[in-house]
Amino acid sequence: MEIVSRKEYKVPQSMTGYGQVEAAGDDFKILWRLKSVNHRYLDLSLRLPEGMEMLENAAGTVLKEFFRRGHIDGYLSLGVEAGGSAALELNEPLLHHVMAMEQRVRAIGGTISRPVMDLGDIMVWPGMVRERRVDWASRCKDGRLGEVVLDVLRQAAQTLKVAREEEGRQTALLLSQLLAELRGFHAEVVNRIPELRATMKDRLRSKIDDWLTNQIDEGRFMQELAVQYNRMDVSEELGRLLMHCREVDKVMELGDPMGRKLDFLCQELGREANTLCSKSQDGHLSRLGVEMKVVIEKMREQVQNLE
Repeated sequence: MEIVSRKEYKVPQSMTGYGQVEAAGDDFKILWRLKSVNHRYLDLSLRLPEGMEMLENAAGTVLKEFFRRGHIDGYLSLGVEAGGSAALELNEPLLHHVMAMEQRVRAIGGTISRPVMDLGDIMVWPGMVRERRVDWASRCKDGRLGEVVLDVLRQAAQTLKVAREEEGRQTALLLSQLLAELRGFHAEVVNRIPELRATMKDRLRSKIDDWLTNQIDEGRFMQELAVQYNRMDVSEELGRLLMHCREVDKVMELGDPMGRKLDFLCQELGREANTLCSKSQDGHLSRLGVEMKVVIEKMREQVQNLE
């Protein structure tokens, strides 16, 4: 069933998402991968190639322009374009090691007449042919490489932000539905209370009739009835619950980072639902209280994913 929002909420950001952007320069290529998950604060973990550590602070500043909460893993990959200034190279130390091992095998074998390995075997040896290592630190200092890397990071951050907003949009729609369910249960409780009070009054009068043979003292009866009403009075809890629901609406309509505020409001909603259950002297009312708690817990699971 499609979830339809009942109010015009601003689009919140989720804290989970993925963004990736690849770009190329004159003779090099850049790849940024960003992955975001839930966290109480903005927690950045960046993995940069050797020699590019100087960009870590600048990269963190870029990400702080886009995000306020969440654990973000960032991975930067730098490579060279085919035909660029940094072509393939032979791993000579590995070649010498492999050839020395071949000679050692020959010496141990003694009677082996043919070569242990031919040229094809050597060339496909893992790591034998590799991309020539580039001094990225020097290139970053001498050219525009650092600026290009940060520009690509901004693009990746924007991609991640769009992904987080899309998930946030779905979360807002789901919260709208859950809030409507909670209000529905609230209305059922309000409608149930007059019937419950009448039932309690009849039950108390019947008990007193059983206990006493004489006529009931109406004043004493009303006093006892007032005590029972007071024990089951949940009007304050219902009022606060509705007030918290309105506050949830207000927070989501403002559109500012709302995760912490909504989490606090869900705690308050849960507290009122717990009190309602503890005061309940009616099975139907208790069931409604439990249903409220289930809905509130679902809401809290969702808001803990919002920025």
